Amino acid sequence: MFASTRLLLKNELGLVRRWVRPAVSRSTDSLYSVADQALLSATNFSIGMYFVHFSTKDEYGLYALSYGVITLVISFAGALIMTPMTVNYADRPIEQRESYCTSMLVGQYAIFLPAIALVLLAVGCLYQAGVLDLDTTRLATVLGIAAVGGMLWEFSRRYYYLRLQPGTVLRWDICYASMMAIGLVTAMYSNLRSMHWWIFVIYGLATAGTGLWALSESELARPSDSRQVWDSVRESWGHGRWTLGGVLVTWVQNQSFVYFLAVFADLASVADANAARLLVAPLMLVNSGLTNVLLPRLVLLRSEERYIEAEQLAHRLMWMIAGIFVLYTALVVLADGRLTSLVLGDAYTGLESFIVAWAAVNLLTALRGNTSILLQVFKAFRTITLANIGSAVVVLILTWPLMYYYGVLGSIAAVALGEIILVVLLRSGFARVRRTYAG
Repeated sequence: MFASTRLLLKNELGLVRRWVRPAVSRSTDSLYSVADQALLSATNFSIGMYFVHFSTKDEYGLYALSYGVITLVISFAGALIMTPMTVNYADRPIEQRESYCTSMLVGQYAIFLPAIALVLLAVGCLYQAGVLDLDTTRLATVLGIAAVGGMLWEFSRRYYYLRLQPGTVLRWDICYASMMAIGLVTAMYSNLRSMHWWIFVIYGLATAGTGLWALSESELARPSDSRQVWDSVRESWGHGRWTLGGVLVTWVQNQSFVYFLAVFADLASVADANAARLLVAPLMLVNSGLTNVLLPRLVLLRSEERYIEAEQLAHRLMWMIAGIFVLYTALVVLADGRLTSLVLGDAYTGLESFIVAWAAVNLLTALRGNTSILLQVFKAFRTITLANIGSAVVVLILTWPLMYYYGVLGSIAAVALGEIILVVLLRSGFARVRRTYAG
């Protein structure tokens, strides 16, 4: 009797462990990822605060324009290499996964190093011809070199998230943040000028150093031969070409307002728009942190044909993020301008309406991001790209007239309108994808 009771208890405890351990693991991973994104948010916030308090509005505007460019380059690498690697990783035999990741890393630089070199060669020719001035040439050169380090850092982060090791990502991002902090403090006490390009020198050194260090301690295995690199990149192109197009049009939708403001208004308007965005930026980084943990798990669920469970997990995360966004926005609104003057200083006033507008944009971005993740998991990259094209066209058409009549607020409203259209198009696309596995 006692033996049977012990056996029953052992079985029950084993059942509890099988349910509790994965839940605890997911919670711990989520906490690591949120802490990681909080760290990156604090780093980006510190950079913004440096420009707000120690640079002119024009320098801050140039930084915003330049950051948009380097983000686009790294996003291209993510679209063509890192995202296909994430969704294809679980389909590889276990013994081939590490060499597969290495082949994708080699492929990444085989593609982007020559492309960056050609762009910098063109910039040099334009400088020699007198088309570009020295400051623009220097900035473009620094951005190209910094992008090489940025891609390496982002690859290392994706790799460790893919291996379900967000704690390791946090450790390496602490290293990155520390290097950036040292660079900013040095710049502040050295009274460096032209920080709109010096900041990318610091960024390039920090990302390259962290990325090399992180990957040197990874378990990446050497590819069998150059053919494996070619086969991996060729396979990624099947989905990557659609992801690449999606990234481009998404960037146009989310960043074109900056360039419209720079061309049709002035750099000070760009600085005001980005200063307002700075206060709500932590929301998007929380979203990114949870997504980084979620995506590899959803891919595993899809590989196990647990489709409904994957969809339910994604929806639960979406509503949790939406609740955080609403709470944060309410706190900013209740601050009634005091937060703006306290954080940004007297040079940036009257930005409360911009802050609320950006919070609405971020909420919409989180809603469409949830559907976008599910479409990525089911490899429906074409659907994502076509939806992005439709919304980006609307944004390009409406940004200038809205900005003409409503200024900076109008340009942000154009971004919000694009997000609304994108939510509708993506959800419609996912409804079609859903019928293929729900039916």
